[in-house]
Amino acid sequence: MNPKDINLLTSRVLLYKLISSGIDYPRQRLLDALCTDDYFDGFDEVVTPLGGRLKQIAGAFRQDVLNECRQSDLESFEIEYNRIFQLSHVDACPLTACQYLKGESRQAMAVAQLRGLYRSFGVNTVPLREPDHLSSLCEFMSLLCAKELHAQKSGVMQRVDDCVAAQTIVVEDYLSFVPLLKTAIAAHTKWHFYLWIIDITVEFIALERDLLLLPSAAAN
Repeated sequence: MNPKDINLLTSRVLLYKLISSGIDYPRQRLLDALCTDDYFDGFDEVVTPLGGRLKQIAGAFRQDVLNECRQSDLESFEIEYNRIFQLSHVDACPLTACQYLKGESRQAMAVAQLRGLYRSFGVNTVPLREPDHLSSLCEFMSLLCAKELHAQKSGVMQRVDDCVAAQTIVVEDYLSFVPLLKTAIAAHTKWHFYLWIIDITVEFIALERDLLLLPSAAAN
C-alpha cells in the first residue's frame, strides 16, 4: 500500500474524530486541549496530507480560538452551545441531517436507512444520540476510514469497496447539509470556535466529495 494513501486515510480518521468531538456537547477535556498551542500544531499535522484550505482556515482562526478558550470556562461553552443548537430560533440551527429534509416520512425513512447502514458495519446506535447527528456521522465516517485502512493493509479489496461505498452514501445523503449549517451558525453566534469548526467541516466535506468522485455540492 502506498505510504501516501496510508497518510491520507489516517488523516481522514483523525479529522473526523476531531470534528466529532468539536461539534458534540462541550467537554472539559476538549476545552483544556483547545487552550494549548499543541492542539493546533497537532491539527496542522493531521490536515497536511488532505490539502485544500484546511491549514489556512486553522491558521486564520488559531489565535482567536486560543484566546477565547483561555478566557472561557466549561459553563460558558455549555451556555453558548445550548443557545446555538438546543434553544429555538426563528431560523432553526439543527445538528441532525434529516431535519434538513422536508416531510416527516422522508426524515423517518432516512434515519431508518442510516441505522441499517450502521448495523451493517457492526455499529449499534445509542438511543439518546440521533444517528444523523453531525457528531455521530463523523464518528461513523472515522470508523469507515479506519476499516478501509485495515482492509487496504490486509489486501481485502472487497472490504475496501464496501467501506468506500458506505462513505459515499454518508457524504452524499447525510453530510450535504453542512453548508446550510454553516450559514445558520454564522447567524447565531460570534464565537470563534464554532465558526472555526464548521468552516473546517465544510471544507473537509468538499474535499471528501472530490475524493469519493462525487459532484460538488454547488453542482447538485
